[in-house]
Amino acid sequence: AITLLVAVFVSILLFNNIVSAADVAYIYKKSFKIDQNIVDVFESNGLTVDLIKETNIPRNFDNYRLIFVGDEKFTDASKIPVNKYPSIIANYYHADIWGLTDNEGVSLLAQNSPLSVKKDGRLIQVYNRAIAPNGIAIKYYYLDIENVAQSLTPIAYTEVTSSGSKFGEVIAYAEPGIILQNGKKQDKKMCFYGIIESDYWTTGGKNLFNECLGYVASEC
Repeated sequence: AITLLVAVFVSILLFNNIVSAADVAYIYKKSFKIDQNIVDVFESNGLTVDLIKETNIPRNFDNYRLIFVGDEKFTDASKIPVNKYPSIIANYYHADIWGLTDNEGVSLLAQNSPLSVKKDGRLIQVYNRAIAPNGIAIKYYYLDIENVAQSLTPIAYTEVTSSGSKFGEVIAYAEPGIILQNGKKQDKKMCFYGIIESDYWTTGGKNLFNECLGYVASEC
């Protein structure tokens, strides 16, 4: 009877460990920085989301379909294993650590009209306004062509400005097996997504995020 009780208890523990893992591991540092719009997109695609504080990062992410890293400056970004698991990166601060750029890091663009990106030869407006209610310009991030890992696949470029056309990649994919900057190897699919001001996404901006998600989450 005791053996049976122990077996049942172990089964319950194993079951709880299995069902506790969600589809998406959303890594954050400060709770007020969690982007609910991003969480809503995941959930609207039928994905469950675990919000994981950086101080509680698990030993592995084998039970998750992908990792999402938002726009925060983490204490030790090297502990977030985006190079080993399918990942979406919407982050300004640590691209050099993860091998997306050289030590110059990520660039940003803002202007006095709503931003667009260039994809497949056409412009897609990604924000519905240029200036936020607090008076701050609404920006997106990009990987400058002078700094970006050449092994990345460009998906959407910065719009044409006075600085010239195609001077940076606003969205870029990393295929499994490629070598990034600093000799980093990407084991699984990764998407860099620079259109981080989700409160002001147009339908086009949201659709591009869904494409990024579809790429990373797909098995093939």
